Amino acid sequence: MRRRAAVIIGVLLTVLVFAAYYLYNIDLVYTHWILLIPVILFAYIDFNIGIYYSIGIGLSTINYIVTLSVKDREKSILIVENIVIFLIVAYVIGVIVERIKKKDDKLTAYSDLVKISSEREDRDKFYTQMAEYTSKKFESEKTYLIFITKDNFLDRVFSDSKEMPDKKEIEDKIRDEESLISKVLSNGEIFYSNFTEMDIRFETKGKNSPKFMAVPIEVKGKRIGVITVESGDRYRNYSKEELKNLYEYAAIVGILSENMEYYKRGFYDELLEIPGDRYIKKKIESIIEDKNRRNDLSVLHTIAMLDIDNFKKINEIYGAIGGDIILKKSVEMFKEILGENDFIGRLSGNTFIVILENKGKYITKDILEELRNRYMTTELFIKERKVKMTFSASIISLPMDSVDSYDEARDLLEKRLYRAKLTGKNFILEY
Repeated sequence: MRRRAAVIIGVLLTVLVFAAYYLYNIDLVYTHWILLIPVILFAYIDFNIGIYYSIGIGLSTINYIVTLSVKDREKSILIVENIVIFLIVAYVIGVIVERIKKKDDKLTAYSDLVKISSEREDRDKFYTQMAEYTSKKFESEKTYLIFITKDNFLDRVFSDSKEMPDKKEIEDKIRDEESLISKVLSNGEIFYSNFTEMDIRFETKGKNSPKFMAVPIEVKGKRIGVITVESGDRYRNYSKEELKNLYEYAAIVGILSENMEYYKRGFYDELLEIPGDRYIKKKIESIIEDKNRRNDLSVLHTIAMLDIDNFKKINEIYGAIGGDIILKKSVEMFKEILGENDFIGRLSGNTFIVILENKGKYITKDILEELRNRYMTTELFIKERKVKMTFSASIISLPMDSVDSYDEARDLLEKRLYRAKLTGKNFILEY
């Protein structure tokens, strides 16, 4: 809005000055100083625009200066001096604004990344958003976040592009001491190339390879990965200043990544990579607090507790590994039926919590019945042996069910689940 206002004011003042001269023969010497205001406004908007505007004013007054040089030498010199002053002012304002913007960009980078890191329900989503933000910040066509394990093996790769690199090829380059990506990880070197024959990830790829920058992601002196940004614009060259900014930015990414992993250990289930009991408690408490604060009966939250039947026998027959297989397959199936915005977490062992927003008990029960029927008819395999499983579930709905705390909500869910089990299992109870 401010930029638009600055442009409008600058254009109006410019038109006013030259209209006064051409239409009413008002001497430019007396009105020319007014154009200093547009110079400042345009320099504030963009460094180059301020300079170009000052040059444009100079070119537009050449005829007037030539005419005056014959009649009034002092006036012509004054006009030239004004134009020089305009250029100097535009340059100084532009430099000051550019430096302020650079400081603001760093603050914006940090605040925006912190905002992204606060949305941690899905780790993959968190890193993908970070890649998208990095690409936008550094005006790149592609961004890759490559993370390694403690043993220097490839852990995971995230990108803002649907065209993902070959993981095996990256693993080979990590082990190849002569590759650029290995040098970044091993020695902490930073690279940028404006020559199209270079490629950070896969070495020489011919003239179609991208221009790039690459820096290590470090946490407490340990390198945990690499950030690469690639330019798809043949005229877009990277500078040492941009490389330095990317290196500083990577340090922020490293801190947030470490915080994410700490958060995941405390609130996430490592085996299934879904929220754990602490996160579930925090989320349900937040829902109840919001309900009590707003006293709004129009916002529905339905909470279901799912418990896999006869899971103890699976552990007894197939061991913990067999049990883990069943849990992983179960979560995959649950996610397929549930919507993208629906929540699922592991409360403990073989018990899960599902939270659906703006869906009443009947809709939720229909969804769970579809899930139950599919689950009981799907053949799961453990050590090449077919296994069929079922689950029982209980449902509560907020604000319809009167619960004012997490403990009350969990207690009601467990009581209804117990009754569902008494019916012979493989049953869903909502009352």
